[in-house]
Amino acid sequence: MEPTNHTPENLPAQQSETAPAADAPQEQAAAPKADTPVLHKIVTNLQRGANDGAAQPQNGKIPAGAVWNALGQLFYRVGQQTEYAFVRAGRRLRRILRALRSGAVALTLLFLLPVLRFFGLIVQDLTEPFRRFARGLRNAYRAAQEGEGSKDGLNYLKSGVKAYRYLVGNALRYLMPLGAAAVLVFTVHQVLSYDYSLAVEYNGQMLGFIENENVWESAENYVRERIIASDESARDWTAEPTFSIRPIDAAARSTAFQLADDIIASASDEIQNATGVHINGELLGVATDGQAIQDVLNQALAPYQESQNESHRVEFAQDVQLVPGVYFTSSIESTDTLIDALYSNPDYLKVKTIDVVEYDEEIAYTTEEVESDEYYTGVRKVIQAGRNGSQHVVAEVTSIDGQEVSRVPLQVTVTEEMTPRIVAVGTQTPPTTSITGSGVLVFPVPDYVGISTRFGQGGHRGVDLRAPYGAPIYACDSGTVVEAGWHYSWGNYVKIDHGNGMATLYAHCSSLAVSAGQGVARGQVIGYVGSTGYSSGNHCHLELYIGGSLTDPMAYIS
Repeated sequence: MEPTNHTPENLPAQQSETAPAADAPQEQAAAPKADTPVLHKIVTNLQRGANDGAAQPQNGKIPAGAVWNALGQLFYRVGQQTEYAFVRAGRRLRRILRALRSGAVALTLLFLLPVLRFFGLIVQDLTEPFRRFARGLRNAYRAAQEGEGSKDGLNYLKSGVKAYRYLVGNALRYLMPLGAAAVLVFTVHQVLSYDYSLAVEYNGQMLGFIENENVWESAENYVRERIIASDESARDWTAEPTFSIRPIDAAARSTAFQLADDIIASASDEIQNATGVHINGELLGVATDGQAIQDVLNQALAPYQESQNESHRVEFAQDVQLVPGVYFTSSIESTDTLIDALYSNPDYLKVKTIDVVEYDEEIAYTTEEVESDEYYTGVRKVIQAGRNGSQHVVAEVTSIDGQEVSRVPLQVTVTEEMTPRIVAVGTQTPPTTSITGSGVLVFPVPDYVGISTRFGQGGHRGVDLRAPYGAPIYACDSGTVVEAGWHYSWGNYVKIDHGNGMATLYAHCSSLAVSAGQGVARGQVIGYVGSTGYSSGNHCHLELYIGGSLTDPMAYIS
């Protein structure tokens, strides 16, 4: 059905007469206009069945249902054509594959049939004599049964062999080349399976078999490295072998190390295995019996050996080494001569023992000096007495011939700390004028070790304070040195006036530290302990004067 042609002149009137109501469906308002004949024709052609009349324009527009029907028909037809195209392509592919297969089979038969036919003829020629012979045996047996017995059967068999002997020739024409080829293959295989090696001869002896000459060169280098000589002659040693090629199993070949041992064994006129004795790195001598020399060394160490103890070791004081190796035959001497050379020098076989010992020892206290302006220059005052400590020591003690030569601590554990002795050293400048003391006396010799004679004992004028030689003597109190010099009985002495009628005297000094007229402070060094004058030992003779009269000093010393 052709769509109605609407001209521009009557289109407005038509639209005004057929204008849809305000509540008309929305899909009619969205339908395409009917002023496109080509689109209307396409939609109409795509209709099918009862939808053919539905494509007529209504109020100048193509119904939406007709458009959706046209789209569905379009997709259906496209899918149908696509499917049909794939089906046709598959059919063509199957025809091509069948053609290729037929061609392959034809080509295979074209080339394979002649080959099969050829080998079939060969098999027929090879088996024909045996088939004929078997058939002849059956016929001969039948002839013997039908005729006069075995005679007719043998005659029949002879005539058959004579008639078909040419078949044997045909078979041999194939068998002989095959047999020759088999013999050739076997021969080549056997020859190639042989391992050819170099046979080595040296000094008229067969040393063995090697793979190539590189093995010989390596063995020769090993021999040179093993030669122990005092000069460079080892580098000049060389050997001239004789080589020949022989088929031999690879397992029978010698390695470079094995060949080196064989070379040494066959070259005994030049080099030999022996043992050298080296003392502190220098070669003493060479002998062949290394075990005998080792026995001599063991005997020298035996008296110093103890039971198995890790804390006790025995060795030679010198670096004695037995070095087995390869030596030039000309340098080898008898074993007895080398042993005599060991005993000729007593230092060679000196024995050193190393023992690990444990013990406790005292830690001597140290003396520390500190400066102090509380004391005058020259005054030394002990402000802390020293005390020894203790420690546990694990040490390695080395002895040679029973005499200790070194002791090296391996581990030191302090069990009690020592207390240092602290001495205050005065830094204050003492006055040079007269000084009056305090009247309180201090002990003049702190390092004293005892009193040998007390005041009044046997008419003794003072007190004798025994002390080590050179121990310092301190002023008992401040005052003025009124006498300082030598006296036939007192020796070197000092007398100090402390004022208030008190004076002290210090005798038998080894030397003096002050002079007459000098002011001194209490605790200032005035001299040092000695045994000058009339004295029988190191001590300080101390006298105290009160109002000019001698008094026991110990009664006034604080």
